[in-house]
This record gives sequence, C-alpha cells and structure tokens, in this order.
Amino acid sequence: MSGRRVHLLGRVVAPATALLLALSACGDDSSEGAALPPGAPAAEEPTVPATAGPLSGRQMPEPAVLGEGWTERADPGDGHGDVHGDGHGDVAADAPSTQQRDVNELMDGLTPIGCPERAVAISLPRPRYALERTYAGPAGQPGVALVLEFGDSAGPRTFLDRFERQMRACPAGAADPDGPIVLGYRSIDRAPERVSGLRQETGFEADPNRYLVVAVRDGKRVGLVYLSGIPAARAAAIGPDLIRAIRAS
Repeated sequence: MSGRRVHLLGRVVAPATALLLALSACGDDSSEGAALPPGAPAAEEPTVPATAGPLSGRQMPEPAVLGEGWTERADPGDGHGDVHGDGHGDVAADAPSTQQRDVNELMDGLTPIGCPERAVAISLPRPRYALERTYAGPAGQPGVALVLEFGDSAGPRTFLDRFERQMRACPAGAADPDGPIVLGYRSIDRAPERVSGLRQETGFEADPNRYLVVAVRDGKRVGLVYLSGIPAARAAAIGPDLIRAIRAS
C-alpha cells in the first residue's frame, strides 16, 4: 500500500482493534505507569478474532477473484500489524488479514459522510455478524472485502436496495480540491443480487484512490468489496465470484 494513510480503510472500514485499544486506555488512571510484579508476564494486546459467528475465511473471496497480482495483506494504516506503528511501515509477517468487525462501529463507518443529506439519511440495516479481509493489488493499491450475516434473507435485500439508493443520491461531481471532503459515486449496474459503482473522494486530504465497489447478496449474507485500481468492467465478473464465496458454508 501507499505510505499515505488510506482514508477508506482508515475511516470507513477501520478494524475494530482500534476501538478495543482505545477502550483499554480508558481504565483506572491510578494504574498508569505502575510496574509489573517481578516475573509477571507483559500484558498482551487484545486479539481480534478471525471469525464472526458462523463467518470465517471460507466466505471471503480469494485474491485471484479480484484480479491478477492481488494478495491478502493486513492494513498497515491502522497500526495493527504495522512494524513501526506509524501507519505506513512494513507489515508484520504474522499480522492478520481477516478480522471480526464490531457491527455498530462498522455500520457507523459505512455512513456516506461527504454525500448530500438525502444520501446520509438512508440508513442501512445492521447485520448480526461482520467479517473483514484486507488485500493489496499488484501495485500495492488497497482493497477490502466485507461479509455480513443477517438474521433472515430480508436484511440483505433491504441492504442492497438502500445501498444503491445511497449511491444514486450521492452522484460524482466537481469539488474544490482545497475544500472539505466530498464523496461521490458513479453507478455501474444493478441486478437483483448485485449493485456496483465507482467511489471517489475529492477535496483537501481526500483519499486519492478511486474504488470499484461491488455489493452482492445471497440468502442471509451480503458481500462487499472496495478495490482501488480496478476497471469498472471487472464488476460483472467479480459479482458472481463474490456470491459463490459468501455462499460457502
């Protein structure tokens, strides 16, 4: 990935580890700086599970589904797995690429901030479980996949319908490169089980990457991918493969 902080992975789909670490830092101040008893093991960082309810890596698309040269890779932008801890170092060899997500945090992050109010006001249904996998493309560009599981098949249908409505209510347009961040979508296609579009931020400190976004549903599950540097024409091929991935038991 680029050395620059990746806004999409950092703000929209940042791993739940950051929340856990923040909460752990808000404990009793009286323990701050306290020495460990002799021989006591050092405290370990919270470990984020690589599964979420019935979801595991089996439901995640293989890198080859995304295109030639794509690989699994932990996101160095959040400091988790970042060797240097500065958000743009090398990633530790054992850093996880697949992690459970806190549903509330994730859904708040999927709110289309930077879009018109009519888009922000369209709320997405919340799943019971969420799992994330991060990737890197052949040029190091970022990508992320999300798999969500709902309590019934009505949730995924509503999710895709409202997700498409959000995109259509947030069209791409001109923006001041030195102004506030503005988010825009260009719709690509819509089918009963799939919706896709191109996502682009503009404005000061906007994420320079343009993302192909593909969202699919199958049964009680929704799958989404955000992929930088992928042509729009790939959406039609990625969709069926993503459906097959999330269908895996």
